[in-house]
Amino acid sequence: MKPGSRRFFNFSGIAASATGLTIGYYRYFAPAIHDEFSNAARPEETLFRILHLLSIPLLMLALGSVLAQHALPFLKARGAAGRRKRVTGLLLTFGTLILIYSGSVLQVLTGETLRKFSGYFHAGVGLLLVLATMVHLRPVRRPVAVPRDAPVL
Repeated sequence: MKPGSRRFFNFSGIAASATGLTIGYYRYFAPAIHDEFSNAARPEETLFRILHLLSIPLLMLALGSVLAQHALPFLKARGAAGRRKRVTGLLLTFGTLILIYSGSVLQVLTGETLRKFSGYFHAGVGLLLVLATMVHLRPVRRPVAVPRDAPVL
């Protein structure tokens, strides 16, 4: 993958994740300050929601670049050494698509129960993807080649 594409993908992924986690914190954990003119739990939540919505198109553009330069060539190689990375990579790809669509649905739902369920679902998938990213980025340990004439201890 080209270094510029990698930096762009990392920046957009961190921006989307950080703003999403901040929204989740304000929505579910921070003490609420109720405003009769807003449905946000706190006034800062609106700013982070806007930043989150602006970072998602960047992430979608970067995801297309990653698919073209990294994921598809890696899937065609079919090496046994990268099996864990292949599984987490597919999980990240499809999970990101699920997040994009669930976020879109979350913006247009009007029923309180469906909206709450969709919000929990979106937050849960987002947290799972953050964990899957950590596993995916962890280096793969390659077995050390031992010469045939090495002494056995």
